[in-house]
Amino acid sequence: MPAWGMHLLIAKKVNEKININDYNSFLIGNIITDVNNGYVIPNVSRIISHKNTHYYSEERYTETGKIIYYDIGKFIEENKKNLKNPIVLGYITHLLTDLYWNDLTYDKHGIRNEKSELIGVKLNNGQNLIANGEERRKTKTNDFKIFTNYIYINNLLDIPKYSEEVYDMAKVIDAIDVTKQDIKETIKYLNIAKKGLKTLKLNYKIFTQEQMLKNVDICVNKIVKYFKENKL
Repeated sequence: MPAWGMHLLIAKKVNEKININDYNSFLIGNIITDVNNGYVIPNVSRIISHKNTHYYSEERYTETGKIIYYDIGKFIEENKKNLKNPIVLGYITHLLTDLYWNDLTYDKHGIRNEKSELIGVKLNNGQNLIANGEERRKTKTNDFKIFTNYIYINNLLDIPKYSEEVYDMAKVIDAIDVTKQDIKETIKYLNIAKKGLKTLKLNYKIFTQEQMLKNVDICVNKIVKYFKENKL
């Protein structure tokens, strides 16, 4: 859900608190979750649906009423033999990050009708945006792009590097199927994006920059707590 720059910033802050072994691979794990979805990297070797890579749970959706529920426990169970793998830990961090920002955007800022159906979002100017799913998504994405630009300009993130070890560690995750070239193209994109977003000129719609910064720290603390509670 958040842009990759946000994922890398959160990964950096999580690492500062719990010191993940092999930080570079942990950074890759925070991005690799999205690669096979084909939304960012063109000509990716294999397309796998977001629903599968992010562990959507229809059952948990019904129970919780969330817009999207990521069954992180299922991912952990499937990868319980590899929980020391920094790519796996990065993957978990990615899912927790998406879950946090999904809840924040659509539960905390969401507007629902009498049937509890999501019909809009509350804007930072006090107005309500009543809109369909695509317009809501674009409004949310707009805010994430602006904040990612802020992250890049202020050099708040670290961009990972490719290694054969990263590729080997990624192969243990059955939910994805990335090639060496996919990973190289992902890193290439991150380096290009870092240079190319400086000309972006947009206005926040749902959040403010202060809210984004505050919620990054809240998200990081929730992830660290989750890691400790689950002994990751």
